Amino acid sequence: MQKNAGIKVFLEKELNISLYVPPEPQITGALGAALYGVSKKKLSKPILLNFDKIYNFLTTQLINLRNNRFCNDA
Repeated sequence: MQKNAGIKVFLEKELNISLYVPPEPQITGALGAALYGVSKKKLSKPILLNFDKIYNFLTTQLINLRNNRFCNDA
């Protein structure tokens, strides 16, 4: 489920393209931010990214965040 349908519609109209919004866009955004950060950092040696490990970590964090919200709402 997309988080803000209005932004999606606006961007599709402005860019004249069809956009795909993943079921959990926060994970995609977090991964993109991490990759951008790595690309801007001056490294003395290359690093290898394990995307499965990153995805699993981010998914776990998102689930924990949701569980905490539901527990605090009660």
